[in-house]
Amino acid sequence: MALFIAQIEIFPNSQIFCDRLSWVKAKHCVTASQYSRTLLTGVFDVPTLLQSSLKGRSNTRDKTADPKKPLDEESLRAIYSE
Repeated sequence: MALFIAQIEIFPNSQIFCDRLSWVKAKHCVTASQYSRTLLTGVFDVPTLLQSSLKGRSNTRDKTADPKKPLDEESLRAIYSE
């Protein structure tokens, strides 16, 4: 039996979806930071979030570390637009 998780389009015609639970949690967040973080976990899977940074810039604490890949611009734009 497959588990079906309903998806919600974050912004109309964006073609960017998150799971319904993250959407409901985000709507109850008090701050913009909480809201954005909740939607990030609804749009991106955990491995992607661990291997990426928001903009793909180099690490400010460890100058020898390689920069991480940036998160998808279209997905971020949909989260910010909502």
